[in-house]
Amino acid sequence: MAEDALEPLAHEAIIVTVEQAPLFGKARLAQIALEACRERAAGVLRACAVSPFQVHALLAGCDLYAVNRWVEQYKARSEPRLLEAIARYYAEELLDTVARYSPVWPETVYRVWQEGFHCQAYWEEASVTKRINALRDRGILWLNR
Repeated sequence: MAEDALEPLAHEAIIVTVEQAPLFGKARLAQIALEACRERAAGVLRACAVSPFQVHALLAGCDLYAVNRWVEQYKARSEPRLLEAIARYYAEELLDTVARYSPVWPETVYRVWQEGFHCQAYWEEASVTKRINALRDRGILWLNR
């Protein structure tokens, strides 16, 4: 068996907002999430979709370690942009949703993303194509062609 066959053809990283808050029902926030998705993709970013409380990134040509690194970088670059837009345009409606309070913290901490991410491996091109079509039907989609 070839060594390449041990790695999936693609990975789908599913990144979820805190408390599954439907932040991306707002077009401005969905656009920010998509723009950040396209920057510095590990391997090849095949598609990126945004649904109300999730970002789906379909990455090919990379291992799970690279996907994990990409997700960490994505969260780090998208969160400040999203929080700025929330504070500027949707403060009354959404700011409390992303606020985290604790008696041990000296101030309020704002978070967009849940810890970690979900990952799905795809081993065949037909499965990748089927998933891209399903993402197209679910939300706002960007394809790398």
